[in-house]
Amino acid sequence: MPKGVRLVGWEPKSAPVAIDVCSVVVDVPKFVQAELHALDSRLNNPWAIHGGFTVPQMLDRLLQVGVTVELDPKGGG
Repeated sequence: MPKGVRLVGWEPKSAPVAIDVCSVVVDVPKFVQAELHALDSRLNNPWAIHGGFTVPQMLDRLLQVGVTVELDPKGGG
């Protein structure tokens, strides 16, 4: 266990185990703005440490709220 972490239970399930993320968006414009900001950071700031969703996941999350975007291989906007 990592330092500062205490094991409370150990009952590993048999693979495969499906793990889903369930989210409900209540402010679509704010969500889109935040997701586009995160996407911009992920694509254009390679020195930053990025956690959270991958680029394909971000594109899918935007699509789910009605915003379709794709990556431009030329880097244009």
